Amino acid sequence: MASIVVISTIVFKSFQVCGPFLLRKEWCELSPGKPIPSLLSPSGLARWYSVEIDSSGYFQTRYPGVEAVEDYLGCSGLMSYDFAYTRFNSSFTEGMAEMKGVAEFWINGRHYVGNYYGDKALRIPVQLKDGENEILLRIIGFGEKRFRFQILPARAPVEILDDYIVPDLWIQTDSILIGVALANTTDEWATGVSIDANHTSLSLPPLPPLSVYKFPLMIPLSGDTIEIKVTFHNKEERKIIILNRKSPRQHRIETFISRIDSSCQYYALLPPKDYDPSKRYGLVLALHGAGVRAERLIRCYQPKDWCFIVAPTNRRRYGYDWEDFGRIDLLEVMETVLKRYPIDSTRIYLTGHSMGGHGVWHIGSLYPDRFAAIGPLAGWVSKGLYIPDGIRVGLSNPEIMAIRLRMRWLESPLSRVENLRLLPIYIIHGGKDRCVPPLQSHILTTILRQYDIDYHYREVPDRPHWWKGCVDDDRLFKFFKDQTRTIPDSFLFITPDPEVNDRCFWIRVITKERPSDLTRIEAVRKKDRILIKTENATAICVYPEGRQWLTVDGRRFDIGESDSVLLVKEGDHFHISNRLSRSPSGPIKKAFFKPFLLVYGDDSDLEIARLLAMEWWLRGNGRVRIIKDSDIRPEDLHTKNLVLIGSKGSNLLVRKLLSPVPSADNFMIIAPSPYHPDRLLLFIKGEPMISPLLPMNELPDFVIARGVGWERCINCGFLKK
Repeated sequence: MASIVVISTIVFKSFQVCGPFLLRKEWCELSPGKPIPSLLSPSGLARWYSVEIDSSGYFQTRYPGVEAVEDYLGCSGLMSYDFAYTRFNSSFTEGMAEMKGVAEFWINGRHYVGNYYGDKALRIPVQLKDGENEILLRIIGFGEKRFRFQILPARAPVEILDDYIVPDLWIQTDSILIGVALANTTDEWATGVSIDANHTSLSLPPLPPLSVYKFPLMIPLSGDTIEIKVTFHNKEERKIIILNRKSPRQHRIETFISRIDSSCQYYALLPPKDYDPSKRYGLVLALHGAGVRAERLIRCYQPKDWCFIVAPTNRRRYGYDWEDFGRIDLLEVMETVLKRYPIDSTRIYLTGHSMGGHGVWHIGSLYPDRFAAIGPLAGWVSKGLYIPDGIRVGLSNPEIMAIRLRMRWLESPLSRVENLRLLPIYIIHGGKDRCVPPLQSHILTTILRQYDIDYHYREVPDRPHWWKGCVDDDRLFKFFKDQTRTIPDSFLFITPDPEVNDRCFWIRVITKERPSDLTRIEAVRKKDRILIKTENATAICVYPEGRQWLTVDGRRFDIGESDSVLLVKEGDHFHISNRLSRSPSGPIKKAFFKPFLLVYGDDSDLEIARLLAMEWWLRGNGRVRIIKDSDIRPEDLHTKNLVLIGSKGSNLLVRKLLSPVPSADNFMIIAPSPYHPDRLLLFIKGEPMISPLLPMNELPDFVIARGVGWERCINCGFLKK
């Protein structure tokens, strides 16, 4: 009689834990059992201790003096890391790790990106040894952290993950756009993978080892189900997805294709009460807080008879704090909704709660001409003010610290607070908020008063961070309904980067001189003339709308009946010009703002590419391909941003395109692509000092380091354009 071998999930019963820490420690620095220096430990040394699994499957770390720190700084002041270590035996070699609260981990020294979300749909493929293994987790969170971790045996070499994106059905349609995620659970490239969804077949590009590839599919629809079948080496994996059917009056999920990476993304929408497609409506964009899904936030609103309410995703529940990729997601959603529904573009409003409240300050101050009013709720100002990290920043040398602070300043709403003069503002904060203390709103209202900027502020006594009805506030929505965007005849416009936002009403900034400084434009238009003063601008475009005379920095031009006037600075003066091209530039993160490829040289480069691709999927809900340097196609050179991973000796394109090559072990350098005027190259050698895909904006045009972490950085800065 044949024996049956049952392969079961690896459930960890205990870990050795050490922490808390301010700084990330590398695998090679940790010796389990030995105390480790820590700025957060009373003795200056963090010691290892044992934690046991509780009845709910979680472990909990310790944080000495946690109450005192929280009372002083709020929960944000407790942001820190811990490490958890153990050895374990395995009877299988291909597994899927499921976790919560884990930023990254190492199994037998091999590095993996963690799943901080805790969503069971976001499982990480891992490679184990048959027998004894060792594992190290880096735990992230606030104060005493709860985390979980287990490893399931892989079902198949290529698995269909539950991390799919599907729209709700609310009208009769023949096809729908969905997003599907596949995991290669093996340590080899998976070639020849095909997928069939409702009888629509597609051959997929090769899937890298131990990676996830998420991609869009437009599929035919008959009924309320989707049947997906994946075939690889004559093995099949199947999944049935049941769609939600909604009435046209209910909130729903809608999908679209993102321009960033051609991935499938979604937003949640609540239509107006008694919707009439022949009428024009306002649009309220609602930004969710950390950990909240767009579809959950939209359920907190009651329908209004005058507006749509739409909740973008920020790419994930935590995503990018509504900065960079989160900001672009909002702009793409706004553009999509304006095309699909009868929206009055003069009645678009921006609101958000917690992290979403920060997003309102961040995006509203960047694009003051897009909205009729803004309503930040329990929002924080900036990371540096919300998560106190002066010690962390101070561990860089002074020159590097200055660059980091400059990058933060360029991203902070405080750097361009004068833009908010163009917007009606309604602020709400709970008086007993311990998650985002009212101090955050007090900082902003104090600065608004200093600049004589009007605002409405309501601090609700005895209310915590969240309470029922706090986002669907009657007074806030009445305030919104009373506002309509108008075009002013005079304004001050500040932009940190013309490639991020170059236009305010009838002025466009095309290029600037100093990349690390703000650009300021003072503009006044009268009956027959326009007066402009510039600071740190080298090319601007003006839309005169019938005015004949234009004065820029004291120099007068007769512009006749021109629809637009391009002015380029030569020396100390602007001159009218017929043509100007703008080449893209840094900072480093911009390499990921348009469709990009990860191009590797040797196997060690492939490991770095795999980690970046996994982080882009986990945090950015994104799509990216990894290809070898010798396999790149001519059309890729001209249509994609290229992230070139490796050294001069390992990567053919690095050897061809980067000169001179820094001698350091780790560097990242961004540069214009020689193949297309609107594309970029990003060179990465070694494990990135700081991941360029993290939700922070400290990386300038180049960084050179001797290892991982800002404390290892030896040089960084901006390149001449």
